[in-house]
Amino acid sequence: MIDVRIAGLGTATPPLRVPQEESYEAYVDMLPLSEKARSLLQRVFVSNNSIGFRHFGMESLADVLRSSQDELIARYQKYAVRTAVEAANRALAAAGLAPRRHGAVEGRVLDRIGDVVAAVGGDCAVEMRSVFPLEATLVGLHGALTADEMLVPLLVSR
Repeated sequence: MIDVRIAGLGTATPPLRVPQEESYEAYVDMLPLSEKARSLLQRVFVSNNSIGFRHFGMESLADVLRSSQDELIARYQKYAVRTAVEAANRALAAAGLAPRRHGAVEGRVLDRIGDVVAAVGGDCAVEMRSVFPLEATLVGLHGALTADEMLVPLLVSR
């Protein structure tokens, strides 16, 4: 069995940092909330002493009111991807694997960054046996980003 270790861990937060109480007050002032919703927000934002601040992917809390589908998508594209890339870069740097180009993850892989980024080397692989039980029994594994990289040569001897 091969020992596995976490070589680097990176975290990041969206740029707008707001105290819990201020977040609650902004939501209550800006949004038409039922008494039940207001009570729930108070429990989550004010009564929960374990969280001091919230981080939001927006310029200001007033952006909550600008929530058309196009605005939500634009805000997601601006902040979520940037935050994920920042966390990935920090994890790679902590593992001593900082990207060589421009000090950041290449643009072509941005869409593939999820909640977890795993990089392996040597004769190791990351497997999800519960999801891909057949693949976990194969001798070799292959993954890629582009159609060209997905081509696996086949040699036949007669």
